[in-house]
Amino acid sequence: MISFAPQTTNILIMKKIYFLFAMLCCAFLGTAQKQMNARLTKISHSYGEQEKTTTVQGTMDASLFPFYHGVASGDPTSTSIIIWTRVTPYNDDEVTVSWKMATDPQLQHVVQQGNFQTGDFRDYTVKVDVTGLNPGTTYYYSFTALGKQSITGRTRTVPTTSVSQLRFAVASCSNYQNGFFNVYDRLAERNDIDAVIHLGDYIYEYEEGGFGYSSAVGRGHEPTNEIITLDDYRVRHSFYKLDPSLRRAHQQHPFILIWDDHEFANDAYVNGAENHQPATEGDWNTRKNNAWKAYFEWMPIRDNVQNPNQIYRRIQYGNLMDLILLDTRIEGRDKQDDSFLFKIQNTDLSRFSQDEANKFLLKSFLEGSFKMKEGKGAISQEEFDALYAKLLVYMEASDWDAQKLEKNVSQKEWNELRAEVYSKLQRVNLQENKGNKTLLGETQFNWFTQQLSNSKAKWKVVGNQVLMMPVIPLELKDTWNGYQEERERLYTYIKDKKINNIVVITGDIHMTFVADLPKSLLTYNTLFKTGSMGVEFVAPSITSSNLDEFAGFTSSFLNWLVAAFNPHIKKADLSNHGYFILDVKNDRVQADWNYVNTIQTVNPGQFYSHSYYVRDGEKFLKSANAASTLATTNVPALAPLARTIATTETTGENAVVVIGNYPNPSKGLTNLHFAIAKPSQITASLYNEKGILVGELLNDAVTEGLYNLEYNVSGLPTGIYLLQLRANEAVISRKIIVGQ
Repeated sequence: MISFAPQTTNILIMKKIYFLFAMLCCAFLGTAQKQMNARLTKISHSYGEQEKTTTVQGTMDASLFPFYHGVASGDPTSTSIIIWTRVTPYNDDEVTVSWKMATDPQLQHVVQQGNFQTGDFRDYTVKVDVTGLNPGTTYYYSFTALGKQSITGRTRTVPTTSVSQLRFAVASCSNYQNGFFNVYDRLAERNDIDAVIHLGDYIYEYEEGGFGYSSAVGRGHEPTNEIITLDDYRVRHSFYKLDPSLRRAHQQHPFILIWDDHEFANDAYVNGAENHQPATEGDWNTRKNNAWKAYFEWMPIRDNVQNPNQIYRRIQYGNLMDLILLDTRIEGRDKQDDSFLFKIQNTDLSRFSQDEANKFLLKSFLEGSFKMKEGKGAISQEEFDALYAKLLVYMEASDWDAQKLEKNVSQKEWNELRAEVYSKLQRVNLQENKGNKTLLGETQFNWFTQQLSNSKAKWKVVGNQVLMMPVIPLELKDTWNGYQEERERLYTYIKDKKINNIVVITGDIHMTFVADLPKSLLTYNTLFKTGSMGVEFVAPSITSSNLDEFAGFTSSFLNWLVAAFNPHIKKADLSNHGYFILDVKNDRVQADWNYVNTIQTVNPGQFYSHSYYVRDGEKFLKSANAASTLATTNVPALAPLARTIATTETTGENAVVVIGNYPNPSKGLTNLHFAIAKPSQITASLYNEKGILVGELLNDAVTEGLYNLEYNVSGLPTGIYLLQLRANEAVISRKIIVGQ
């Protein structure tokens, strides 16, 4: 028994008083901090009312721990390939991740294995360049961390010899807010392709409810703001990769990727973007570097050690095909001119009759093409009015129907009038393009032309972001049409070097186009097979708004407009969403378009639409009677969709998962992105580095799903804090730095 002197007793009493006072202060502080601007938002990755459990089983299935973002692979060569995953750990510690690659789906015949260290310095992503592989071989791979194994991925290296057929799925433009990723599900089901080629706009930068948001779909963005900081870009990539459909597509096929503008900001170029305002969004180069870093962390793309952030590259598929990938967006692009097309998008066409709307749109497109409203036209107002009047006579005579135009109007007279339009547009373009603007930059342009002339492959397939073909009279200044001197320089090089078998594949425009590539519309002639430099296949969007959805134009008017002025365009589909299969053989290259039934709900339906091909040595497209098929029946199995587990019941630490906290460090608004696997009573508490409770941010009953907790730390002293998230018996903590 210990006895205390009276003085000691008094000290102990005083300490108790101080302790009680401190507890009261903490309690008061906690109560005060409850008034912080904290806001809890539920995020939907679900498939709507018809499948309410998808959030748990798809996005936050306990069996996926800690690899909730799945696995991915990309950038195949004949002896190597990139494999990727992301670990979601219990805490902020670094994690050692082991990986293995095998020749069988059960991962018994392992050919390569190793370890990878990851942490918050790379947002817990894992990217391994696996070498020492065999050409033209299908492999299976997985990762292990924190005592758990990932789902099994499937990938394939590039063949080097005896290549008789190659097949790729080509897609682009996947805006989460505009629809469900049914296209990715259809790609995941296919077992007849070598890789998926994604031509950019893999993510979109807009805020929740911003461009592309569809109330009929009801899928918002996370973070809810337009993405600007590194944490913003990281979380947006994370959010997209939590989508079950995208996760399945990455699991089954290697992806060959290039970015477009929306991985950065709309209509980006070297020194800025249309959707970047320095006054409110800061320095463009800082934002661009944030987007770059997040992209290379979160995508299965090979880092360029000599030239960081460079994505233009070549992948050689034996002697059959060279895939030449360009960066027409960030590497060297000068600022594009404003497009008149988007200046009329907000016009309320419903107040017009159909005939009046067609007249308004025709005149508006022509005025934009001829720069009449800006007073920069290379033709006079009188010339313009006379030309418009002539065109109107033909349009009304054909009831604005392209097929009737061919039947009811003298082809000779129409060709003469169309030639007049081309000639006058050429005058405008000569005046407009004297600045010698560049799309690629000199270094990339020289690299590109050397790849074309030095290639020993039968086919030169060029993957690029924006349309190379002209589309009259759509004034598309963001495409090669806005950089006509550089396009003419490229075409002259191709012609002088007698380079054949060029196939351009393109995304960006959110519509299907199938076209020859005319050097000049005045000399292009399909009958005599003159004037074409190659062919171009354009992928529809996965979900992003088509022109009719975006601007309210009727697809019938747009189809008429394209058909009336563009003899080089063999097919256009301006309303469907989907992808095409690129089938490459020695004697021809064919593209087969497939469209999904809808993007407004989860739907397994798709339909084949049409096919076009170009023969070896020719530069003009022909329509095919049927879709191409894979010649061999010896096809390796798809990867298992999930691991076999005894139960998916979620208990303990897996009941709550912190996906990210950002920005961190922070001086103001901060976000905690987390998932709950089952209905829980959840609390979020903030402690200082001494372990004293600063504030209780959340205490509420929630259902399963993805959530974002936004709170304000601007009133807190600079320092290190601990955010503790508790869901029933599960507790997870994250370090928060305030004031740096």
